[in-house]
Amino acid sequence: MEGVGGGLGISSAAHVSRGTEYDNLEGKSLLKAKSFTRHESERITVTIVLYNVVVGGVPTEADVLAAIDDLEQLYAACTSIPRQKTNQFNDGNQQKFTWPPPVTVTSSVINGGTFPEPKRPNVLLSTSPITNTFSPYSQISKSVLDVATRLPMTMESYTYLDGIGQHLLSDKSATQSKLFESYGYFRLTNEMSIQQKGHGDATSLYNIACCCSRLADQNLATSASLLFIHPPAIIPNWIQSKEMCLDASISWLLQGICAGWKNHEHMMVDLDLEIVRSQRFAKFTIAVNLAKSGTL
Repeated sequence: MEGVGGGLGISSAAHVSRGTEYDNLEGKSLLKAKSFTRHESERITVTIVLYNVVVGGVPTEADVLAAIDDLEQLYAACTSIPRQKTNQFNDGNQQKFTWPPPVTVTSSVINGGTFPEPKRPNVLLSTSPITNTFSPYSQISKSVLDVATRLPMTMESYTYLDGIGQHLLSDKSATQSKLFESYGYFRLTNEMSIQQKGHGDATSLYNIACCCSRLADQNLATSASLLFIHPPAIIPNWIQSKEMCLDASISWLLQGICAGWKNHEHMMVDLDLEIVRSQRFAKFTIAVNLAKSGTL
């Protein structure tokens, strides 16, 4: 802790740059023969790779289905042109084709140079608790949000919320419930920085990393006290996984460094980060070196 966040991602198709030819095998020693003959049992194949980018988590079920639909549409759009006079091109077990083949009318590509606009996911009609809808800050307890509501956007308010978060985190015997609330207060101070400055707050992000590290060090079966104070709908899944808490801690720590955190010496001795130092040693070492270099 120092004084004054696995989930679903956003998916989209990836653009692949088109440029000049990079290389070819012409004249290389790899090609010994002057001409090539395809074996009669072999077919000509073309491999096409589609790239999809997922930011901030794993793809949603709708995104996966959309990617599959893209592939199916591409398969349906491809046509083969059999050659009657070169039977080795066709599968001998398949039916005979007539030549010339029937003409297939295909539509031209529309707006080929424009990146596609993402489609809004289908609204879930089910109220099943298994599938939650997105709601900003829904995983911050109502009691924490109530404290912050209607506070003026001032440094005094930032210091007030940060102080509550530090008070909860400084308790070395803090329960999951207290650590979860502390996490919420630091999320809010970070949001204040974003609204005021347009970027995250290094100290808040560092303290969020400390909260996640402490949560990883807890008995991570969801306690009765946590369920009693915070309804299951706002308890994030990652809080029940030690590995996910450790990964979250490293992620928030790196974000803090990107936002300007440079106190690498404190990182090495902070007891709140003890479990991260030991169980995410390689990534933590990278984070320390980044903070030390101050190049981000």
